[in-house]
Amino acid sequence: MRFNIKPRVYVICRAIYRRIPIRDSRIRGRLRASVINIFYYLGISPQYNVMVESLPKIVEKAGISANAETRSIGIGLLEHLGDIVACEPISRYIRNLYPNATITWVVRAEYEDLVRHNPNVDIIHIASCLTEWIRLVNHNTFDKVVDLHVNGRVCEHCRIPLEKTSGNANVTGWTYFNYGPLLTAFSVGAGLPPLNDAPRLYIPANVRAAVGELRIKGPYIAIHRHGNVCNGTSKDWDDMKWRGLVQSILDAYGALYVVDIGVAREEACLVESDRYIDLRGELTILESAEVIRRAVLFIGVDSGPAHLANAVATPGVILIGVLPPFEEYMPYCGGYASGMARIIRNENGPVAKIPLNDVRTAVESALEAVGIKVGYERTVSPISMLDESIKGKEVDPNVGRGWGGPCKVLAFYLPQYHPIPENDRAWGKGFTEWRNVGAAQPWFVGHDQPRVPADLGYYDLRVPDIMRQQAAMAQEHGIFGFCYYYYWFQGLRPLITPIENMLNDKSIDIPFCFCWANESWTRRWDGGNREVILQQSHDHQDDVAFFNSVAPAFMDDRYIKVDGKPLLLIYRTELFPDICETTNLWRREAERNGWPGLYLVRCESFGGAVDPAVVGFDAAYEVPTFKLPDHMLVGEKDIMGIHKRFHGRIVSYKKIVDYYAHRPAANYTRYYDVMLAWDNTARYGNMATVFHGVTTDLYKTWLATAIARTMREHSERERFVFVNAWNEWAEGSYLEPDIKRGAAFLRATREVVEEHMGRRAPK
Repeated sequence: MRFNIKPRVYVICRAIYRRIPIRDSRIRGRLRASVINIFYYLGISPQYNVMVESLPKIVEKAGISANAETRSIGIGLLEHLGDIVACEPISRYIRNLYPNATITWVVRAEYEDLVRHNPNVDIIHIASCLTEWIRLVNHNTFDKVVDLHVNGRVCEHCRIPLEKTSGNANVTGWTYFNYGPLLTAFSVGAGLPPLNDAPRLYIPANVRAAVGELRIKGPYIAIHRHGNVCNGTSKDWDDMKWRGLVQSILDAYGALYVVDIGVAREEACLVESDRYIDLRGELTILESAEVIRRAVLFIGVDSGPAHLANAVATPGVILIGVLPPFEEYMPYCGGYASGMARIIRNENGPVAKIPLNDVRTAVESALEAVGIKVGYERTVSPISMLDESIKGKEVDPNVGRGWGGPCKVLAFYLPQYHPIPENDRAWGKGFTEWRNVGAAQPWFVGHDQPRVPADLGYYDLRVPDIMRQQAAMAQEHGIFGFCYYYYWFQGLRPLITPIENMLNDKSIDIPFCFCWANESWTRRWDGGNREVILQQSHDHQDDVAFFNSVAPAFMDDRYIKVDGKPLLLIYRTELFPDICETTNLWRREAERNGWPGLYLVRCESFGGAVDPAVVGFDAAYEVPTFKLPDHMLVGEKDIMGIHKRFHGRIVSYKKIVDYYAHRPAANYTRYYDVMLAWDNTARYGNMATVFHGVTTDLYKTWLATAIARTMREHSERERFVFVNAWNEWAEGSYLEPDIKRGAAFLRATREVVEEHMGRRAPK
């Protein structure tokens, strides 16, 4: 083949390959690998001095149309388990930089499952060894290469060393931990910014179902005993100490099981007990991850499964020893680097020399943090496994319509998305917040704007069928009911049309209650006094009129009641001149209309946290956006590419979840309010508040914790958990499906309700 023909053949074949309609990533990856190997043996590659500008012409002459915006990006990290899990955030980072690119992850076959379900990876290329990756790089297979291997690594089969020509060649097997955790070191080595984000793991439904069929009968601790040898150093703890630890756990916690995972070994089981379950060698990698995810605690050495535990946010106790040539190292980013794991170190020697008592003490402390104390006999409800007494109760199997269920999840609902005269005058004819939602712009790398609705589209709430679909969707995914925001301004009810449609249409069959959003409407969206659209004021006469406006809804069978009392939330109690007089008036009016009273809940907003009884209320509900101190701000802003005109606040969702999931209980009934992704860019532009690092796993942790705490702290009649929100699109806080995530947060809600309430949602 002549010199000037080779690159043309390569480019034409590559363009044809991109047009082949093969959706299965594994088939596509293997086809690509086969073609590349053929090119390699024929000596065909695009390295023969062909100018980049000439490539489109070659394709055009061949009659093949190419998308000039398409980029082919190859991420190379063949092994090991922990490395691949730790580096998952890199795929998200690359996807945010190149949203239209075709991203290929090159990996060994035994680790394929770790990237197969990653939504940011389009193609998986199975490579047998490091030499194959070197060939892919040298033959310009990808427009851009992200080589996560450390420089100088030698192929264990072919003995060919990797000599990196891009990135930071100083990141080697003997220096990488000097650059930080695995993710940070590998990203720097690949020429990326020093990333430091929590990893995610994508576990499909079939894997979760398979683990659900295992023989684990109660709450359990997952353990992993053996790590690989690194730099000639073993990471294993002594098996005699493992045996002592497991036996002490089984003796001290009568309801806990211990599940042993990892690869099969020759040594016998640790102890003889029906509460010690040996699953070594029986699980796939993802099944192991799911077993860890369901555990109340993970205990292990520094190894791949510890990274799985970090990625699924299971609290951990991790044993780490000296690893030459590093005096001290931290492998993890995310939760395990910020307190979710208790790291037990031997700073002067190997892991094997860590005393048993040090580990036993750490385990007791970790278990107590999730509500399990010594002597635990299923009398306490840990976060990840509620009491068997609760699970055994007969309840309505329909989660959405679980009228007598153990805990009810209510989602706040905004009845805004339809034109009204007030908004026409303030913002222009036909205005709804969809206009702002669609016009929002991103302010930093990875900023998820604009938000685009999926299943229901840009709906109009004047159409009752939309509300029927919303009710069905909510009930299917574990939402008990909606808390509709109710707007009343001295007799004016600007957003009443959807609510009236719902009241008149019994086929919108979902329980509901009202929250009076009793603040002024302004053009600044903050309830203040500047550029007022609708002014709010309170007096005795208006209190009576408001009650008379909502009383007919209380008679609806769908309206939520506590001991027969209609449930009513008030957003800003501090705006009333005498709130106790108002609540006394409303209770009298309720009794006069035949109810035993009202169940009143105040928002802990501008008025702060006070005992609701002091102001005439039965309970309070928290709003996390009202308490976001500066220590919750993200710490990596310098690598986020933030626009110089952005002056808002970027808050760490992980820090918010940590704070509110472990916030001390109040000495009164306070309802937990679980937040989704808060981002009010659509309203505030460059002054927005943005929750950063939002994941379904963190949301599930928060929701599961809220349910568990509600079950422990509240009486049976007062067990509600709020989710903010069903459809606050302009504030980036919604359960409804969108184009980017689909129904991920709805599915997450359903999974938590199914797992933590011991029942199943309707299919």
